This record gives sequence, structure tokens and C-alpha cells, in this order.
Amino acid sequence: MARIETDFTQLLSVKTPIALAAMTFVSGGLLAAEVSLAGGVGFMAIDFRFGMESFQADFERARQRLGTPAGQPLPIGVGALGWLLDAPPFGVADMLKWAVMQGVKAVWLSFGDDLGKWVQFVREADTERGDGRKTLIAIQLGTVEQAKQAVEEWKVDIVIAQGTDAGGHAWAAAPSTAVLLTRILTTLPSPRPPVLAAGTVASGAQIAAFLTLGASGVVVGTLFAATTESIYDPACKDGILNAGFEDPIRNTLWDRIQGFPWPKGVDGRAISKRILNDEVAGLTIEQIREKMQEDTKTGDKSREIVWSGAPAAYVKEIRPAKDIMEQLNRETIDSLRKASELVKTS
Repeated sequence: MARIETDFTQLLSVKTPIALAAMTFVSGGLLAAEVSLAGGVGFMAIDFRFGMESFQADFERARQRLGTPAGQPLPIGVGALGWLLDAPPFGVADMLKWAVMQGVKAVWLSFGDDLGKWVQFVREADTERGDGRKTLIAIQLGTVEQAKQAVEEWKVDIVIAQGTDAGGHAWAAAPSTAVLLTRILTTLPSPRPPVLAAGTVASGAQIAAFLTLGASGVVVGTLFAATTESIYDPACKDGILNAGFEDPIRNTLWDRIQGFPWPKGVDGRAISKRILNDEVAGLTIEQIREKMQEDTKTGDKSREIVWSGAPAAYVKEIRPAKDIMEQLNRETIDSLRKASELVKTS
């Protein structure tokens, strides 16, 4: 694999500036390992549904796939949602600390009212571990003000600029990914941490475009959600396979139905035509929940909420993550080379 060198790839010692999004319900240990083995940076998300024992088993699957000996740090990252870290009953903070104590390359934090607290939490775990290694900290954010706080106050190592065009959850106040990236790069003085672009990445041409805008790398989510190694529910993978460009819709309906306490100002992009039709028909949130409960009893998955971005329309088959990584890297290099040919010396 040819290398694409940026300050992000240098910081993480990887060959290509692609990071797997830390997607809850999707990004397990095996998927994270495959992305890392293919030259990028894989992040496994802490799944709050199953607890410590399940998380440790998933972590061990990543270790085995990577071939990393016991006691050695894993070349992957771990992601945690801030609002889950703030809720002790979920046990996410314990799982995060366990992972840091085991040794991971990076931690991805997002969507919390006080992420600075959890940055310090990771720093303290590093100190407690006592081997002198520093866990890199990435913060996912949606505004320039959040970026300034993350860099100037919390001294984070990586900034993830997620625009409102991204799939899954995002800050409603965010502009498009391209606009947010440009604003962050022009606002934060150099030297600054690597800034990754997150949102609607579906091809190497788009990766090349973000790199030429000044990004140090990109985050890819939806394309990896429908991979062989993804732990996404099969019905959700099917939802991505059958999606068109207009199907992933951003609103607050999904979270009002699920009832999770996301921070104020966050909404989400997902697919579920039947739920949208239920709302149009005048059903209340409680009535939609009742229908979903009935569906669960009968095995009907047609009301499944499929967290996804617009790149779902490009997904036509379930593929190994390695194949997607190789394709994206190849397309990115081709696009960068073609762009350079536009510059003439005479």
C-alpha cells in the first residue's frame, strides 16, 4: 500500500489517513482491528448494553486478530459517549479505564456536557498505569467554539470536525463538514493538533478533497457499518444496502422514540420510512413505541432505526473492511495525483 503522509498518520504511525468512526452498536473489536491492519486507525465503541465482561471479550477478539501479545498495547482506539460516561449505572467509565489501563493507542470522546472531565480521567489513568505512555485523546465536535476549548483548555491530541451532513448523531448547530473544517483551520493557530473531517465520506475522491482543504485525515462511518466485521444488526445492514440518497433523515424523532438522554442540541440522521410514516399518520411517540414492541414479538424489523449517513446509497454489498480500506486508499491516491496534474509550470 502506498503511503499518504500527514501529521495524523505520523502521530499514529499509520499508512493512510482514515479512521473508523467509533459507532455504538457497530464498531466492535474485530472491525477496529481490521481497519488498523489495513493501514488506518480503528476505533471500537464501548457498547453500554452488555457490560464489562462482554467488552473485555470483544477487546480480546481485537487482540487476537491483531496478534498483539498479552500485556502489550493495542494499535486501536476506544470510543465513549460523554453522556454515558456521566451516568454511572451504565458502567462505561469503568470500561474506558480498563481499556486505557490495558493500553490502547487512542481514546475518542464525544457528546458530553463536560468532556474536559473525561480528558482528565484518561490522563489520570495514564499516570496510574505508570509505564510513561500517553494515550492520545480525540474529541469529536461540531463548532469552532468547541474546537477552541478542546485545543486551548483540554490540550487534546486530535480534533474530529463533524458536520451536520454526517450520519448518526451530530450537533445541530454544526455547519457542513467542509465549512466546519475550513473554519477550524482558519481559527486555530499553528501548531495545532491534527484535524479530521467527519461526514459523508463515501469515496477516495472525497477524502482527497478534504485533504486538499487542509484536513489531516478523515473519519469513515457508514461504509464500514455494512461490512462483514461490523456488529451492526443484520436488519440494519439491510437497511443500508437498500437505502437511497434521500432516505437517511436528520431529526429528533429517533431519539424521542428511544428516550436516551443525549445532550441538548444533538440530533441524529437515520433511516426508518415506517416510523416516519407513523408520525405523518398522527401516531404519538408512545403509540410508535407500542408498535415497535409488537414488531419485536413478531420478529418484524421494518421499524428498525438504522443510524446512517448519505453514503449508504453507495453501499451495494456486504464487504470485508480490508477491501473498503484498500479501495479508499487507492482512490485517494489516484485523485491526489490527478489533482496535481492540474498544476502546470509553464
